[in-house]
Amino acid sequence: MGSFIEKMLIAALIAIICILLGVVIIMFDYSGFINLRSNFPEAMRNTAIAKEYIKLAKINSLSPRDQQQALLEDKKQYVERLLQRVKLESLKIHEEKQKLENLFKIHEEEKEDFKNKVKRFKNEEAKIAEERENERNIELEARLDTLAITYAKMDPAKAAEIINLGDAEESFQILKRIKPKTLGKILESLDGPKAQELVLRMQTK
Repeated sequence: MGSFIEKMLIAALIAIICILLGVVIIMFDYSGFINLRSNFPEAMRNTAIAKEYIKLAKINSLSPRDQQQALLEDKKQYVERLLQRVKLESLKIHEEKQKLENLFKIHEEEKEDFKNKVKRFKNEEAKIAEERENERNIELEARLDTLAITYAKMDPAKAAEIINLGDAEESFQILKRIKPKTLGKILESLDGPKAQELVLRMQTK
């Protein structure tokens, strides 16, 4: 048991000595008495900690005047890197802003295009409705003309009988298309309230 403890103490002492030796070597290297950093493996030199250590060690090995110049140069490089990052971030922000503006422009164009399509659709719809109304009016006029010709050829009493049974407005539209001589005979054959209404309207047309 005692032998094991002794071995552990010896191992701990050796470890402490190695650590102290390493610290001393680093201090000598950092102070410029030796140049151990130039012998670092490439993989180790490329780490962030090693790069920072090598840079500070180089500065520390310089004369006070050169140290001040090196520190100023380091600060200058840091500011330049910071400005470059700011420029890159500013460029990204500008690009994002441009993208948003383009998207907004596209949205507004699509919105305007949709409005125009709705307007064109309504115009077409109104045009079709107007054309259909005109067609209905033409058909109605042709139908009324045909009925007027038919009634004019019929016996006045028979024509009056049919008119009495029909719609008052339609009957008026038919009667006003018939020549006065034939119309007078038909009106004479009309009777009832509708007859009086039609006669009155025919007299004031």
